[in-house]
Amino acid sequence: MKLKGLPVEERLKFYNEAMKIRREKGWGWRQIAERLSISPATVSSWLYQSKKPKPLKKRFGFENSFYGKHHTTETKEKISKASKGRRCSKDFCRRHSEHQRKRWQNSDYRKKRVADLKGEGNPFYGKHHTEETKRKISEHHRGKRYSPQTEFQNLWKIPKYRKLFIEAQKNRKDNILNIVKNTHKRPTVPERKLIEIIEKHKLPYRYTGNGSFWIENLNPDFVECNGHKIALEVFGSYWHSPMLNPKVDERMTFHRRKQVFKKYGWKCVIFWDDEVLSKRAEQIVLGRLESIGRR
Repeated sequence: MKLKGLPVEERLKFYNEAMKIRREKGWGWRQIAERLSISPATVSSWLYQSKKPKPLKKRFGFENSFYGKHHTTETKEKISKASKGRRCSKDFCRRHSEHQRKRWQNSDYRKKRVADLKGEGNPFYGKHHTEETKRKISEHHRGKRYSPQTEFQNLWKIPKYRKLFIEAQKNRKDNILNIVKNTHKRPTVPERKLIEIIEKHKLPYRYTGNGSFWIENLNPDFVECNGHKIALEVFGSYWHSPMLNPKVDERMTFHRRKQVFKKYGWKCVIFWDDEVLSKRAEQIVLGRLESIGRR
């Protein structure tokens, strides 16, 4: 039996029961240890009361040994110097955080803590910061911002903002379409060149780069008109190539767009701007479309 992990009250109760059995049965300490499956040394120490469990002392109010006393200024300075720069271990912080989180999930504990900090129960009740303290607090927080997630949570508590956000989500597709129309001149020069080739050879493709057609969150430049799921994309070398621009958004790369289109059963054919604007543009476009059998 492991007594070390038991609370002091439980160990004291166990000790009293063991001593009662010894007096009634007339057993020795070896017999008690054998029947309780504990160390004989533990029972021996109990018999001679050298390690008798002591009950917990109350630490609050009149029962506290330091009740009504105060540390001297010198002692306070020593405590302050000894504690300055000390940090709790990461493991302790994690365990303490988990413990507090579990306690806070208890509705009774939460209500009690909130009630204790209201009105006169608040340790700062009736007090005010000095102008010097206010200035220090202001300087400490100047230039700092909440994380995006915290800012969103704070704004979400405001009914007016919450209503605007919900309305914006309902019209999200229209908003994206307006952004595309207002921020980009469509069609671009390479796209106009591809439109000329499509019209010249009467290819079954229509221009959708103006935001008229979407696949998930992506807007293909051209789609096939005869019911086949084929999308044509005109890529700029700088804006779509990670080799030339390491900061390019992953959504703009060929592999990402091909992955999204494939999820919905679409084929994706890429034409680079230098190909479409070259002298061999028609030959390249017709040859690539013929290779997939959709010329």
